[in-house]
Amino acid sequence: MSKSKLIFLFYFVLLVLCGLLFSYALMFFGFWLKGIELSSILEDGPGLFEALSAPELLIMQLCSQVFSMILPAWIYMKMDTELASALQTKKFNLNLFVFCLSFFLLSIPLVGFSAYYNQLIPLPDWMIQNEDRVKQFIEKLLTFNSLSDLIMAFIVIAVIPAIAEEWVFRGILQNYLIRWLKNPWIGLILSAALFSGIHMQFEGFIPRFILGFSLGFVYLIGKSLWYPILLHLINNGSQVLLAYFNQEEIQKQLSGELEKPHASLVLLVTVLCILNAWYLFKKSTPEQ
Repeated sequence: MSKSKLIFLFYFVLLVLCGLLFSYALMFFGFWLKGIELSSILEDGPGLFEALSAPELLIMQLCSQVFSMILPAWIYMKMDTELASALQTKKFNLNLFVFCLSFFLLSIPLVGFSAYYNQLIPLPDWMIQNEDRVKQFIEKLLTFNSLSDLIMAFIVIAVIPAIAEEWVFRGILQNYLIRWLKNPWIGLILSAALFSGIHMQFEGFIPRFILGFSLGFVYLIGKSLWYPILLHLINNGSQVLLAYFNQEEIQKQLSGELEKPHASLVLLVTVLCILNAWYLFKKSTPEQ
């Protein structure tokens, strides 16, 4: 990658950091309006979720996504016209999306399989405390008292992240890593690792990495951000709807009470997933 490209990438990281700082400033301002002191925020992070309502937490989450992802990505696209034009390549193809959807759905058992064994990995105390805070945060976000709560949660947890995260991790970072390393697979793996790591949920690092790899593969094959955006939306949206219609199942997942998956069934579905991926790869590769 040329020096100018590295400078552009540095600018993007700087924009993201500035967006994060601004969103944190807004968050602390919101705490101040509610009479919550900074010392109590630092000393009792989980206790804050009791002081804030679900809509307030959703607004905080929305501000974080807009200022740390969507706005930096939009500004960056104005700076790097070459990358912006690269994102506008292939038109949406319904038949291709159906194959991408089947590949994505077939990868879900492997995600569940990895989630079960990932949670068995011992973690240091600070990681466990962070996991507890995140779980409490998610549990509060998925508390619905009305249909309007569901609609707001669906927008903030499903729609906005699907656009923001795919734009940043697939549209910008994956493209840059592939052009920099000149190897699509290494770029795909690294962007999936960054996608998983940025969530700071270490009990779910492996399944989220597999999810990120699947979305990145779909983007690599389809050459359009619409495919991973829609799949990301389906994944997050189904979790929100499940929480609305079956609160017990979500509580079970958040508590870590996952059932041990059947290895033989997971293996069979994974083989089908790989065959589907091979078909998509061959279909997208022009014949020599």
